[in-house]
Amino acid sequence: MTRRNKKWRAGGSIIRLVALVAAVSIGVIGISSSVAGARAIRIPNYQNKLASNTNGWCTAAQGCNGQGGNQADYGTIDIVKPSYSNYGGYADGAPAPAGQKKYARITGAGLDQDTISGCPTPGYDTNLNTPYCEGPYVCFGGSCSEAVFPTNGFTSSILVYVDPTWAAANPGQEVDWDVGLNNTSGAYLNDNGFTMCTTAAGGGGFYVNLNQFGSCNPSSEELTAAGWYTLKQDFQSVAGQIDVTYTLTPPTGPAWSSVVNTGEPTSGTGGPSYGWFADEDVLGLPIAQISLKNN
Repeated sequence: MTRRNKKWRAGGSIIRLVALVAAVSIGVIGISSSVAGARAIRIPNYQNKLASNTNGWCTAAQGCNGQGGNQADYGTIDIVKPSYSNYGGYADGAPAPAGQKKYARITGAGLDQDTISGCPTPGYDTNLNTPYCEGPYVCFGGSCSEAVFPTNGFTSSILVYVDPTWAAANPGQEVDWDVGLNNTSGAYLNDNGFTMCTTAAGGGGFYVNLNQFGSCNPSSEELTAAGWYTLKQDFQSVAGQIDVTYTLTPPTGPAWSSVVNTGEPTSGTGGPSYGWFADEDVLGLPIAQISLKNN
């Protein structure tokens, strides 16, 4: 993957059925309109439970698993058993999602390297416009250069394990899950993501915001129950622009949802680029069941 030059901006709002501001740009890491009788434009579907392999994710040559060095290093991703003893203590011995015997754990690198208590320097370097602890990325089975937006849009989903006890003991650590969009030339257009920040408030957990990459701000949404959370982003063309519906589903209880208008015209928007843990400050964060599908 070609190195992206990242631009960060704090902004956005909490997940609570509110209209949010346009998604921000943080990286540089086909168009369709419904015509009667025309064949629907689609893109390749992608799915990996991360129970046996990391197919589709960055390789050692591209920076994963400690091979990139300095800014070009996107951390690590490895398949583990639930009995795995996490060196950092985060979600030590966490169970696998239902129906699985294994899952993946990821770690951030880049300008810095995750430690037991998280990223030594959370956030990002304002001079280099890049996070200190970048996590791995996935091209959804492609080359990160999809140039066509599907007729009916597409949906991305991933499971992330939340450990509120570790969060309470290590506040200020950030996890950003970002799905990038390309333009119609297959080049980078913008980023759209969940921002989760550890806090000791409420007994411990993660504050959740949208598109506040590189920042760690309080919100009225806090993840306080241990377990697997589903982070889903549904991209749709609405009135000539691209909207993203963000849905976060906890292990138990109701899901939270919010719609963001990206401000990007459908006429200039291509398909998905990468799924990327742009800021990954947690040593050994468990993830599983990633997918991208046409609507």
